[in-house]
Amino acid sequence: MIDFILTVEDPVEWHRLNLERNADHYSCFGRLGPQMVSWSGESLGAGTYFNTLVRMPGGKLVKYGVIRRSTLERDLRDWDALYCAGRLHKPVAWVAPPAEASSLAAAARANLSAALDVALLLSEARFSQTQLLRTICGLSYTGDVRMGWAEDRAKLERLVEGSRRQLEALYAPQLDAAAGAGLVERLDGDSWRLTEAGAAADAPRLQGLPGALLHTIGRACGAAPGTSPAQALAAALRADRAAAQRLVQSSLARIVRASSARQTALGLLSAGVGKSAAYGFAKLRKAWRSSRA
Repeated sequence: MIDFILTVEDPVEWHRLNLERNADHYSCFGRLGPQMVSWSGESLGAGTYFNTLVRMPGGKLVKYGVIRRSTLERDLRDWDALYCAGRLHKPVAWVAPPAEASSLAAAARANLSAALDVALLLSEARFSQTQLLRTICGLSYTGDVRMGWAEDRAKLERLVEGSRRQLEALYAPQLDAAAGAGLVERLDGDSWRLTEAGAAADAPRLQGLPGALLHTIGRACGAAPGTSPAQALAAALRADRAAAQRLVQSSLARIVRASSARQTALGLLSAGVGKSAAYGFAKLRKAWRSSRA
């Protein structure tokens, strides 16, 4: 099943038109009208309303989610849900690429840079590019309520192996920029290392991390009044890098756990009993096959 994310300016108007043309894509939830459909995606879910198991002409099944452009841009910059932002950590096909100078394109680039920055924070002093890519792709799965029961356990590993060249191309500009800034150094082949400057991760550089992640870190580490989350994280890294890395991971998990739980619950409502059962069974069967393998 192919996944689509449709970025629109006005979800209410978009769902109004889509309900007129494709009412069969919706469960009985669609009878509540476009305003309720849009509100549920933005307030109950992680900003996205999905129609799933939609059969297209030719028989292909698709799932498509609808998100407001400003909501998507906020997630890409701040990681307040790390839902669509996490999907865009991986290679995707832009059906209609945003203009290079648009705010959406800038937010997408900022999202990739943030993913690399956080992955480097979580890396050892020496690491392979394969390990780095696995860390990047795993950021949005940290704390996901579906992992371990309704997701293929080998999903992350297969994703990296199957998209290796695309991932390398996607993050080449960010890695080159980090190397140019003297933060990382390539040793040979697949091996890299953090430089002294890269390992130090001072507060001004950390201040550029996504806002929701910094806010969650600040709350978790109990930043003193007058101390920014970036300053608190920098101090934690200097004191005990391993403990600070666990703090970053737990903060990521807190964001992802909340948004994935909301989106999963909304999915049960919006898909209806029949589609939810079919979709859930397919997920469980895939996870079961993976665990047996």
